[in-house]
Amino acid sequence: MAGSGSRAAGRRPGKKKLAADPKGLAQGVFARVDAEQTAVDLLRGGDKRLKIRMFELLLAYAFGKPAQRVEASGPGGGPIRMIWDIPAPERERAPEGKREK
Repeated sequence: MAGSGSRAAGRRPGKKKLAADPKGLAQGVFARVDAEQTAVDLLRGGDKRLKIRMFELLLAYAFGKPAQRVEASGPGGGPIRMIWDIPAPERERAPEGKREK
């Protein structure tokens, strides 16, 4: 059926179209509304999950996100063993008769 609206401009169902310029979109929205008052209204609103998310974002914007610790270890929690198996450049190679064994 042509024009049934079952597919939005060839996009997959469930896929949302993203703004081409997200920063420009945000700036345009903030030019039309009082962002500070909107944030206060959201924090005073009734939805607890929205309040928590809004507060987390404001904290991250004010103080930055905490650094996430990343740890890598080898087998059994030991150190990672690095094996370099690449030939040295020609200028750094020992002459044929003087190679270490």
